[in-house]
Amino acid sequence: PAGGEVSGGWFDVVFELGNVSGFIPTNDFRLRFICGDLGAGSVIEAAVDAISLTKPDCGDSVCTGDLDGSGDVGADDLLWVIAGWGTPGGDANGDGLTNADDLLLLIGNWGPCV
Repeated sequence: PAGGEVSGGWFDVVFELGNVSGFIPTNDFRLRFICGDLGAGSVIEAAVDAISLTKPDCGDSVCTGDLDGSGDVGADDLLWVIAGWGTPGGDANGDGLTNADDLLLLIGNWGPCV
């Protein structure tokens, strides 16, 4: 084989998920890795290590309680809290549990983000 990543070793690779065909941002998306060989007579080996997903800070305003990322705290965020009650699923304040504290945070931040 020929190319820059065929001799072995670790390679840093960065993907902008917004540019990946078929990517739909959800809370439940999955990553899949495929290793393949296009020629005969070689051994296929692959490993994945130190994966991180980051969101760049573009100076967006912080909107505590905007669970759906819509730019405001409203009914859809309230539905997230209700659906996640007692689990981490609707945790708005970052304490790992969805409860009355998250509900009060939403009420206190209700409306458009500034």
